[in-house]
Amino acid sequence: YSTHGKPSLAHHPNLHFNLSHSGTLAVCAVSDEPVGVDVETICDHGDEVARYCYQPKELDWLSQAPDRAPTFTRLWVRKESYIKLTGTGLSREPRSFSVVPGQPVENDVAFAEFMICDALLCVCTFEKREIGLTKWSLLEAL
Repeated sequence: YSTHGKPSLAHHPNLHFNLSHSGTLAVCAVSDEPVGVDVETICDHGDEVARYCYQPKELDWLSQAPDRAPTFTRLWVRKESYIKLTGTGLSREPRSFSVVPGQPVENDVAFAEFMICDALLCVCTFEKREIGLTKWSLLEAL
């Protein structure tokens, strides 16, 4: 584990992974480079959480959204996948950086976003990469 708790495989330094879950969904991102991933069911956690987590320009972007819940979730998964990529986790103040789509993010990271069922999945990498998804269902496997 890193200083802030990001897991890694000690004997496989070129194999990177990250995990997330929400409701009945679980995701695992695997790469030859550092990777962060988050999945969240579409929801709006309200103004208090938004003010705690989001910078003023993120709050402004959120306030202009025609449908607040998907926009709230989009900011959330971008932030969480970013702090998981960098390995800082929640030891880093969420308002210390911005992830507004279409605006630069520190470290020049790339985000890939996917809708899965009623959830948003976001993969964050240091460079733009091709992201492939493999879906698997335990129910279908039984």
